[in-house]
Amino acid sequence: MNDGEPVAELLFLQIDSARAGSFERALTAIREAGARILETFPPSVVIVKMDPARTQALVYTAGLRGAFPHLISDTQLARMPADARPAALAWNTRQRDRDLDGDKAGLGWDAPGHLPPDLPPGTPKSPDVKT
Repeated sequence: MNDGEPVAELLFLQIDSARAGSFERALTAIREAGARILETFPPSVVIVKMDPARTQALVYTAGLRGAFPHLISDTQLARMPADARPAALAWNTRQRDRDLDGDKAGLGWDAPGHLPPDLPPGTPKSPDVKT
């Protein structure tokens, strides 16, 4: 564990910009809550890395409607405004891909126990490569 440090998690935030006053004001409130903003999809979606316990305060300051660390359900998708759905569908695809990769997600081909990619056809092999 992090010895008392909050755990940062990747989150899909659905916000109501009108309730926050504007998208920019919502982003300011999200930053002030300690989030690292990774992607924005104005006017209603922000992808962040932050402590999930801090999202409750954003309901009032940033017009937060939902914070999703995992897949967004079909019911929740149906309730989202049309401008948020493409980002939500992309989020779900990313979550499914991450779940499929499991503990191998993000490993390079040169990580221990992995093989290098196949060479393009016709490429001569290096003399120090054993097959």
